[in-house]
Amino acid sequence: MAVVSGDLRIVEDSGETVTLYGSGTIIEDDSENVVFNDTSTTTETQVSAYQPNAFDIDDPYVIIPASSDDTADNEICPNIDTASEWARKEIVQAFGLELIPETMQNHYQSEQKLSEFVKLAVSLYESIMGEIDVQTASTDIKDAEKKKAQAIGLTNSVRRINFKDDKVLTREQAAVMLYNLAIALGTPAERHTARYSDIRDVSRRATGAVGYVQYLDIMVGNEDRFEPKGAFIREQGIVAVFRLYNIIENI
Repeated sequence: MAVVSGDLRIVEDSGETVTLYGSGTIIEDDSENVVFNDTSTTTETQVSAYQPNAFDIDDPYVIIPASSDDTADNEICPNIDTASEWARKEIVQAFGLELIPETMQNHYQSEQKLSEFVKLAVSLYESIMGEIDVQTASTDIKDAEKKKAQAIGLTNSVRRINFKDDKVLTREQAAVMLYNLAIALGTPAERHTARYSDIRDVSRRATGAVGYVQYLDIMVGNEDRFEPKGAFIREQGIVAVFRLYNIIENI
């Protein structure tokens, strides 16, 4: 007899935090195991099965039905109902990996300021590479996170960027910072041409970065437009960092 049917989530409840491990659709199940098509990793996964919603510290792996409302998601990731529908799944997964700073776990459709994205980028870098050595950073920078960002070259070649002015990032500025982050994490420094109808609106120094992040599929445009001077949005940053994390983990 099926424990659950259709869409599901696999979570671990430690008694203090709830972590998402995967979500997908059941392929087959019995009284002890469930094999499901894990849409978060596009692989088939087998886990021990427990009754839906049986959150028990002694039995941490729990299968719960996917909900048509936001209740289950909000139990796993705070305030996920403030995110756009397209971004929710990847934000939940990024939260489970502890990639989202606490100050960014809300208002996911708000505009992304430089200081916020710095925290997000530093969080990703240190989760993979370990603590950043700030000895090469400017002594004029006092903020610890911004020091780390400069040390790994996060803002290199970013047009009109200033740590003292905590302005909302444009999409092309974010693309250059994501390119710098990807290179710092070890992705190959390759040249790729961006294919957008508004590519002429992209600053010359950002063109290569826009092509690179499109190639990696960590930051893409709306249909055939990139909108380089438009505001970068918090959920876009989280999704981009999560996708970059997956790329680095599979190199």
